Amino acid sequence: MDNYDIANSSEPVQFWYYVAKNPNTPVDALVKLSTAEHWYVRLGIAENPSTPVDILKNLLTDEVSYVKNAARENPNTFN
Repeated sequence: MDNYDIANSSEPVQFWYYVAKNPNTPVDALVKLSTAEHWYVRLGIAENPSTPVDILKNLLTDEVSYVKNAARENPNTFN
């Protein structure tokens, strides 16, 4: 199993939120988690200070307003 395979994981969504929000999570994991089905995981990505700009720009168009707002408030978004 891929270390960041949410679909095949028994971990709760809150676990993945904290993985996504952790500034030490590798960029390749952030890329994968940024397309998670559950909005709460995408929120963690949007709040992460280490999330690359291109991911944040994609999250600005997320269907969930919490995710969009967090991406907009991330200091990296407009760097």
